[in-house]
Amino acid sequence: MERRVRTVPKPRLFALFIVLAFAAPLCTAAATVPNGMQLVAETEYLSLYVNEATTEIAVLDKRSDVLWHSNPPDRDLRSGAASETLRIAYATPNTDRVEMDSYNHSVAFGQYTIVPIDNGVRVEYRIGDEYKSVKYVLPQLISESRMNEILSKVASASDRRFILDHYVLISLERDPDLPEIDLGRSTRPWWKFWQTGSRPAIDESSVDSVETILFGGHRLVAKDDTLTSRQQTIDRLEREIEELRKSGEAEDSAQMQRLLRDLNRAVSYYESDRAKLVWTLVSKYRGTIVAQYGRVGGRSDIQSINDLTQDDFRALRNSPTYMLNTDTPFYLADMEQIFAEAGYTIADMYADHVHYRLEPPIKSLEVFVIPIEYRLDGDSLVVRIPMEEVSYPHEVPTEFELDFEDPGGNVIRYKEGGKRQTYPLYQIDVLRCFGAAGSDEEGYIFVPDGCGALIYLNNGRTDYPIYSEPIYGADRSIPVEQAVPYEKQPNCLPVFGMKKGETAWYAVIEKGEAVASVRADIARTRDSYNVVLASFSTMSRMLIDTGGGKVMTYQPSLYRGDIQIRYFFLSGESADYVGMAKGYRGYLIAKHGLKRVDENSLPMFVEFVGAVTKVQPVMGVPVTVPVALTTFEDATTAVRELLGAGIENIKVRYSGWLSGGLLHDFPARAAAEKALGSFDQFRRLVEFLDKESVDFFPDVRFLEVTTRNTVLDALDIRRDTARFLNGLMATVSEYDPVTLTPSGVNARYILSPSALPDLVDSFLKDYLRYGNKALSLGDLGAEVNADYHRSRFVDRQRAREIIEEQCKKISQAAGLRTLFTTGNAYVFPYARHIVDVPTECTGHGLENEAVPFYQIVVHGLIDFAGAPINSVADTRKAKLKAIETGGGLYFRWITGDVSILKGTDFADLLNVEYQRWRDDAVAMHLEVSGALKPARGRLIENHEKLADGVYRTTYDNGYAVVVNYNNTPIQVGGLTIDAYGYWLGMGGEVH
Repeated sequence: MERRVRTVPKPRLFALFIVLAFAAPLCTAAATVPNGMQLVAETEYLSLYVNEATTEIAVLDKRSDVLWHSNPPDRDLRSGAASETLRIAYATPNTDRVEMDSYNHSVAFGQYTIVPIDNGVRVEYRIGDEYKSVKYVLPQLISESRMNEILSKVASASDRRFILDHYVLISLERDPDLPEIDLGRSTRPWWKFWQTGSRPAIDESSVDSVETILFGGHRLVAKDDTLTSRQQTIDRLEREIEELRKSGEAEDSAQMQRLLRDLNRAVSYYESDRAKLVWTLVSKYRGTIVAQYGRVGGRSDIQSINDLTQDDFRALRNSPTYMLNTDTPFYLADMEQIFAEAGYTIADMYADHVHYRLEPPIKSLEVFVIPIEYRLDGDSLVVRIPMEEVSYPHEVPTEFELDFEDPGGNVIRYKEGGKRQTYPLYQIDVLRCFGAAGSDEEGYIFVPDGCGALIYLNNGRTDYPIYSEPIYGADRSIPVEQAVPYEKQPNCLPVFGMKKGETAWYAVIEKGEAVASVRADIARTRDSYNVVLASFSTMSRMLIDTGGGKVMTYQPSLYRGDIQIRYFFLSGESADYVGMAKGYRGYLIAKHGLKRVDENSLPMFVEFVGAVTKVQPVMGVPVTVPVALTTFEDATTAVRELLGAGIENIKVRYSGWLSGGLLHDFPARAAAEKALGSFDQFRRLVEFLDKESVDFFPDVRFLEVTTRNTVLDALDIRRDTARFLNGLMATVSEYDPVTLTPSGVNARYILSPSALPDLVDSFLKDYLRYGNKALSLGDLGAEVNADYHRSRFVDRQRAREIIEEQCKKISQAAGLRTLFTTGNAYVFPYARHIVDVPTECTGHGLENEAVPFYQIVVHGLIDFAGAPINSVADTRKAKLKAIETGGGLYFRWITGDVSILKGTDFADLLNVEYQRWRDDAVAMHLEVSGALKPARGRLIENHEKLADGVYRTTYDNGYAVVVNYNNTPIQVGGLTIDAYGYWLGMGGEVH
């Protein structure tokens, strides 16, 4: 049963969609049209439908004749589960998390509108019962004429009788036996106008007192069957007594005494029943006192009977009025349905209550307005939430007074200077059930965890929690008190999807991805669907210890950038994670104009660590000083040796070259570390590498700044550093391997995104004097951090945009070739190379296997490599992974004595001795480079799992690579592949 009337009346809305349907080219087969849905948009590839009763949508892929639903069509609509398109979470003064959704808290109340937009449709939800305090939309008092009007619209005679059985017709009529006290008209309690003398006191046990003082000498008269019957009994007894008296019967006779007793009893019953009606009427204003709950109902400005005035009851004088005379929930619910079917609305209830000076329906504060738009764009569905139009209760007044004399009818007047309240809207889940898979379907969910991961549908791992990880990793401006005891892989790509049987879909978060997380779950007892979705953190929050307890605090304002997700649809052979990756790759090529790599040989990525800081005694005083690990001349010598060993394509990354070493000083200048050599020696290194056609990428980190501050630094800590939500300066450090808590080692400030543009400008101005045309950006592609400073707040999405603007400046305006680490998606248009890309997934409990989704996307467009191969536990596996995915090898070395690292905060630089690794590294690179030479500049066409631990990668020129990760030989397609070995060939002969 619907309790509210929709903003757009149903017949009008239906007509709207009929017009749209006939206006659109109806080339879709009638058999494919979803029941209850109307066609609202169409392209060459897709048709979009909407159900105006539920607001769910469906998209028909004309190419495959597959229909994709926003909500499972087989769900139990009565329960309301899996029926929402939006789900929100917000906080109240009493709890940190309250959840509502667009179906159960908007559609079910009729609180939504649907309007057409260009090539699509827009739904605006008002989530949260707008009249939460109104349990039943029924008038407590209603005039006889209005009741008759409603009854005329009730077809069933039994329903009309049912209503009249629970309403009683009353009026206040002048009784000459009662003194008439006219206390005047007032909106305030009458007694406030008595400045002298005693005021009349209302005896709450006396009906006469109420009728004299509050009703102004008027008695309540009721046309009630019970009262009518009792009045008839009184009239009969009075006639019999009168007849006995006329006959001369003595007053003390037995018969006369019996009749007098019966008359007194009948009058008592009558007055008792009438008194009940009087007190029922008064309770409509004053409320009812319930022992365990206190005062229930009544007007909010009336605390006791003495707060009432004659004005409150004046509309009842000589005016027949129906009064609701039951509080039985079962009866009330049935009557509400009858009234609603007769067209009675919350607005009617408001008017009726205001007429009788009753409490009108008060709108709830907990209402959130969220529009969502669906548009077809070629072969994709674009879903957008314009956050600028989202409203939530922010600093709303909570105290009000009632002014029934207001000429404009604005009875409810909120106190501007009164208490205000905010209900932070901190999470929006979009299309949680889009394309959801049932408990009997086969396929998998794709999540962008690390290189990519698959969660098999219905894999039975219900002991594990839902998968939920942020895009671009964690916001480091929100401190983590304790790290997880394993290495989390970042979500570098804003992509997710699902395969069901021979069909699939995937989605790209186009806007708002930096405040988004990908959430995925399998079918469980409470929800029998496998789902994957984008969840948006619209207000970051943090638990603060105030000393007297913990309080949740929120970012200064709601995220106001757009949220936009683009959905693509696949079928047949392309309906798998490879098809998703290829589709996303094509999307990036079309959007950013990415070009294929033009170098013939696979690069060898070499990082030399220049200097670190170490505490050493200086004149007996411990001082932190830089110590050299790889000098400028050492780097020159090492590269010359690698070139002499036959390495054709070397990419040199040089970390720790700036003043201060690996954890370098604030990079307002590009000052080389003096412990590594002179300015001329650095220039000679640059010239040597340029002459040998070796790309040279000196590394700089902008987003994390050492706390080792000096008076010469340009860093203004108060101005340039980001803030935590608690107002403290945002810092990060290494975690203690035992306690997993911040250790304070290598502490760094988080740079405010607002300070980044000026810092990059200052650095570039100084850096370009070296004449080098390349630069390694150590953290711009690896992390995105907000600044929660109250006066210069920068949300995480804006921080991402600022970072991308700097990448563009460095790559295009300054003309520098760039190398990034990790490689979040926003750097793809500017990256020539990416190292330390994720090659595994985190291994979340729901995940079944890792897939090289990231590598499929970027191979042939951007050269990449995984983690430094000399730092991994299994170099054989790392080498095979490079061969499987077409990646290069990456080495991190020092040329100096490794013992220098002892006693420093960089002792985790293990296995980095260049001399020990050189020959093996050369041999390994030449092997991998030779194996992948036919794949240079080619796009990955397919990736398959042939057996456990055996994978085949096929390129768009037909070249194929099969790798065996098993420690035993394996036969595939008549070929034997050695343990930890591989097979290379054209045409993909291996099956």
